[in-house]
Amino acid sequence: MATPLRKSIGPVGEVLEAVRASDREKDTIVIFTSDNGPWINLPERMLLGGNRPWHVGSAGALRMAKESTYEGGVRVPLIVHWPGRFAGGSERAEMAATMDLYATLVRLGTGATSPHPIDGYDLTAWLEGTAAESPRQEFFYFDADRLDGIRAGSWKLRLRDGVELFQLDLDPAERHNREKEHPEIVAALKKRLLDMAGETGARRTW
Repeated sequence: MATPLRKSIGPVGEVLEAVRASDREKDTIVIFTSDNGPWINLPERMLLGGNRPWHVGSAGALRMAKESTYEGGVRVPLIVHWPGRFAGGSERAEMAATMDLYATLVRLGTGATSPHPIDGYDLTAWLEGTAAESPRQEFFYFDADRLDGIRAGSWKLRLRDGVELFQLDLDPAERHNREKEHPEIVAALKKRLLDMAGETGARRTW
């Protein structure tokens, strides 16, 4: 008699099953995230040696793709799983960045803060639900060493293609430029960009 095939649960499911089977689930933090943006316009180097264009995914409703500082090029999912430490089933729309994972894992693994000066925030209290807001309140958009824009709260200022101001909580697809309605926000965010450029020596795209 043939053995029925086990329904595939995918590699992530298999990892989680193995963790549960080891009886170490409450001692294991699982982080699921991804690389930034689908690579819609593949560069020539990716098509050498007979390689043909392949399906690289979709940014969905978000604007643009990889190698862009619009949200379709930079925004990624983040799922954090740690039963007994983090409450399951909750969703948050506040800011966090991949570099924050380093500071967070140092804290969770050692109880200490990182001894290195890094551009990251410890997200532990936010993930535990004891802090109402993410400690990250700003995010700077770089294209390599060139400074493109900034997000502060729900507002995003992008200066690479003129002056663009988006209210991301209402317009995550970046369809509506609000710069003429809010010159005071543009001025404040532009000052933060100039401060950051001065602090880091970054080139500007504007």
